[in-house]
Amino acid sequence: MKPALFLITNNFPFGRGESFLHPELTEIKQFFSKVIILSKNQVDAKTSEVDASIYRINLVSPWSDYVILPLLMFRHFLFLAKILFDEVGFIANHGGLKFSSIQKMLHDASKALLLSKKMETIINKEIGKQPVILYSYWLNNSALATMITFRGSKGITRISRAHSGDLYEYRHQSNYLSFRRTLLIGLDQVLSISEDGKRYLLSTVGDNYSEKISVSRLGTANPKSFEITTDTRQKFCVASCSYLLPVKQVDKILRAVALASKNEIRHVHIGGGSQEGEINKLAQTLSHSNPNSTFYFTGNIPQTAIGDVYLNEMPSIFINASKNEGIPVTMMEAMSYGIPVIAPDVGAIHELVTWESGLLLSPNPTEEDFANAITTIRTMPEHEYLKLREGARKVWETKFNAAVNFPNFAQRVLNLSHAV
Repeated sequence: MKPALFLITNNFPFGRGESFLHPELTEIKQFFSKVIILSKNQVDAKTSEVDASIYRINLVSPWSDYVILPLLMFRHFLFLAKILFDEVGFIANHGGLKFSSIQKMLHDASKALLLSKKMETIINKEIGKQPVILYSYWLNNSALATMITFRGSKGITRISRAHSGDLYEYRHQSNYLSFRRTLLIGLDQVLSISEDGKRYLLSTVGDNYSEKISVSRLGTANPKSFEITTDTRQKFCVASCSYLLPVKQVDKILRAVALASKNEIRHVHIGGGSQEGEINKLAQTLSHSNPNSTFYFTGNIPQTAIGDVYLNEMPSIFINASKNEGIPVTMMEAMSYGIPVIAPDVGAIHELVTWESGLLLSPNPTEEDFANAITTIRTMPEHEYLKLREGARKVWETKFNAAVNFPNFAQRVLNLSHAV
């Protein structure tokens, strides 16, 4: 009998976050008897159609939580006491006890308890006693909730992906993410989306847990049509794709494009966000002072429409300027179209971008560095540029093809469920 898949997300299929889950579910749903999604997004409208039973949970502490939480704490008292005692010891040995760390620990434990209660209710309704795989998309309190849900029961496999913000502690003000070791002990497998993520997690919890951590890459769908043997630099176009947030440093891309605009150059950015007004104003200023540079912003568009932008605009290069990253799905998609990438060496970007597929810059490149990289690719001989295009496509084919990676992920998870 095929097990059911119970997926816990922060947003999907609501709002703008985690849109890249759609191609994953499209590829893996055939491996499971049914798919259930529990989203923590209680506010936004549905933005993705998916063949699954969908539920939402409000974790913003409504008054009812104050009644339910003490009962859950009593029910799971021994388990809670053990993991909290272990976590306090872990915190003390790794940077010392801080109020912010203790607060984060207690917050995540309480949210995991409430989430597990909701999960048990849904499982009783949708699945009953049949085997189920509890799949937390993030290594956070959702993953802890999978450990609490029907704790000790047979036929339940508990897994989590690990990305970036849920993995790299140095990206957080408190330099702390809760229950790292507890999760490695209690989950059947943690699947990092990159080799860099796996190495970092092992450096945090120790090599004793190496068998519990594996790499399972994300991926994107194969484009419907594109031509890789074409030199797309005659009408030179720079593409970027991200939310317009300070951490993404899209303003740095705009300034780099302006600096590199000795000849005509067009920049197309896909995505919106809190900086939309500020970035549009900067684009107007730069295009006024640098007439050879033009800027176009698509705003937020469906994930399925991004490929149409690439086919219509035919970008010569793709640029990422983020301060922090995991291993960006946006780069994978661009490279599937044979678009070379310019990016800083942060997170696991070096697993995507090499001298064969683009230009990997320092971790904190200047606008001038980006401008020089743009000029380097723009002025290189045609055979070298076409080789970069082929290299970008080859990286995607060998490492980030959704039709390969996601079925492999599903089969790995099924093998785990048979062993549990």
